[in-house]
Amino acid sequence: MRNERCLVLYFSADLLHFKSTEESKYSHYYGGLASLENSVVAIGGYYINKVEVLINETWTQNIIENVPSATSRIWEFSTIVINNTIYIFGMFIFDIILRKNTTKA
Repeated sequence: MRNERCLVLYFSADLLHFKSTEESKYSHYYGGLASLENSVVAIGGYYINKVEVLINETWTQNIIENVPSATSRIWEFSTIVINNTIYIFGMFIFDIILRKNTTKA
């Protein structure tokens, strides 16, 4: 992890009084968020492929495996959740395809 600030979420039940979570363990700069089984999931980032799940206002690792990819980082992607499955679409897919195509030449 570099010196970027980690992820902190602010939430409110009445939009008047806000609480914050603790900082995530990793910077998810350029990463993504998803909602899965009433939990917030932070996915990847410019420098990482780590996944953290927010449980009881605490960021937890190893609930969901890190994202497998050709590199150790994923960024600039979109997520959607269907039937409790997170689908990831975006730049890292093109990065993998580009690397495979250039290594074959």
